[in-house]
Amino acid sequence: MTERHPLTDFEERILQNIQDHGCMVLSVFDREGKEPDFSCSIGFPKTAGQPEVIVFSLPKALRANMINEIWRQCTSEGLKLADGKRISGLIEGFEC
Repeated sequence: MTERHPLTDFEERILQNIQDHGCMVLSVFDREGKEPDFSCSIGFPKTAGQPEVIVFSLPKALRANMINEIWRQCTSEGLKLADGKRISGLIEGFEC
């Protein structure tokens, strides 16, 4: 039998963000600056039926906006994510 532990405050916030907004964006950085910063989604499989998404090396706010827009397109416009898929509407004038 597996012993269950109570969720941490951080884990509770993740679940609340997924419930309130459809996903949570987690941003990660290397304090030493040796590795690129990135942001990733948490919750896409549950709320959008899609794999999680990750964005590297752009400014933090832009990475978060891109992930939120991808979630919106998946849930509102039926976007289906796939390797090599080009997505419009994330950065003006560019497909990503």
